[in-house]
Amino acid sequence: MITYEEFVMVHTLYRQGYSIRAIARMTGLDRRTVSKRLKEDKLLPRKPRVYKSKLDPYKEYIKKRIAQGLP
Repeated sequence: MITYEEFVMVHTLYRQGYSIRAIARMTGLDRRTVSKRLKEDKLLPRKPRVYKSKLDPYKEYIKKRIAQGLP
C-alpha cells in the first residue's frame, strides 16, 4: 500500500519532469505502481478483504456447546 506522502511525491516529481523510471528509483516503488498512481487524481482507501472461515458452518453449533458448558 502506498502512503499519502508517497502519492503526493510521485505526482510532484512527475510534474517536475522526472520519468516514471526515475520516480520509481527515487521512491523505491515499482514503476507499474508509479504509473498506476499517476492515473489517479486522489488516493482512494482500500477496502479490507473479508475472508470466510472454515468454521463458519459450525459456529452456531460451537456457540450452543459453549453455552451448555459442554466440551
